[in-house]
Amino acid sequence: MNVLTTATEAVAAPPVRSPRFSSMWLNGKLVAGVLMLAAVILLGLIGPLFWSPNMARLASAPLNLPPFWVHGGQLAHPLGTENEGRDMLALLIVGAPLALQIGVIVGLVSIGVGCLLGFTAGYVGGRADYVIPPSRIPH
Repeated sequence: MNVLTTATEAVAAPPVRSPRFSSMWLNGKLVAGVLMLAAVILLGLIGPLFWSPNMARLASAPLNLPPFWVHGGQLAHPLGTENEGRDMLALLIVGAPLALQIGVIVGLVSIGVGCLLGFTAGYVGGRADYVIPPSRIPH
């Protein structure tokens, strides 16, 4: 009877999640980084649907307006304007895709250079070890 009860309990028990997966999302820095990246991506993708990118042009808005929550700010320009008359929200929307492209390109080039130097130091050794500095990542 114990065997049947144990088998029934084993079938009824919920599946156990991997501790690695569940602890990954407990890392506050990872969650903050993912949220910031998602905000920039969403701003670049759906921002033009809600805000005019034409307001990023020179002299398209009043000069030097503060954000709307500061005295003198306007809801027509929620993040304010700059001294050349460009809306700051429109500048963020227009600049988000380019900033993401630059980040991806820099990341890929950095990975490529790092792999090339690492493979060279590991395979050739000798004089290459004097030229290529060791990693400074703490263990």
